[in-house]
Amino acid sequence: MNKVSIRLAGWGDAATFMELEALSFGMRRNPDVIYFWTPVVDHLWTYKAVADGKVVGGIIVMPTRRGKWYINSLFVHPAYRRCGVATKLMARVLKLAGRKEISLEVKTNKEFLLAFYGRFGFEFKRRKKNYYRDGTDRYLLVRKPAG
Repeated sequence: MNKVSIRLAGWGDAATFMELEALSFGMRRNPDVIYFWTPVVDHLWTYKAVADGKVVGGIIVMPTRRGKWYINSLFVHPAYRRCGVATKLMARVLKLAGRKEISLEVKTNKEFLLAFYGRFGFEFKRRKKNYYRDGTDRYLLVRKPAG
């Protein structure tokens, strides 16, 4: 794998993000939801990881009504996992966020993600039962600004 670069994503990346997130999370692909992905990728804080001339990961961050940030999704192509792609995407968002509080949600059956996000200062805030369609619970993790 060549060097990974992190770049701002735009509307032209919507179809790639839609496909890559489905592949990354083992979800059913649904091209009919491109109407959702295009404004998400074009208007929110979305960054893509590019390696070997292709998009291999992405992160989507939303501002909240309370002036905080919410990480909606962080995904990496399975062939590029454990190569530092997710770390680089997170580092870019944390640098941009500065002193903003950031939250995200993790399925409770993805315990390894608690350690990953913990390295960036995210801490467990609460558990919500039966949050996902498959009946899985979720953890809400929060990263408070330093100081």
